[in-house]
Amino acid sequence: MDLALGLLATVTAVASALALYLASPNCGWRVAVRRGGLRIAAGALALLSLLVWAALSGVGAGLCAMLATWMLSALALPYLAWWTHARPAVDTRRLHPAAMPHAPLEND
Repeated sequence: MDLALGLLATVTAVASALALYLASPNCGWRVAVRRGGLRIAAGALALLSLLVWAALSGVGAGLCAMLATWMLSALALPYLAWWTHARPAVDTRRLHPAAMPHAPLEND
């Protein structure tokens, strides 16, 4: 029973991180669904994961386990997208501050 609950908690945390990454404008994979729905699903999955982890090992340890699982997944997803040669849907060069024109200051 504990193994099944631990697996459920881990899978829901990974699915939550995946939904948040797919909702991000810097996502490397093309997403055809609405991003708002993905954010809501990510929040619900994160809450479910937290509740399952807390039921397994208590509130404090469950919170730490959920956050560790969630952040390891969130860290791995951009590297997985890079490894699969995905390109972000947004041109990130335009968002870089050096590429933006700036108004001259008084001492320029």
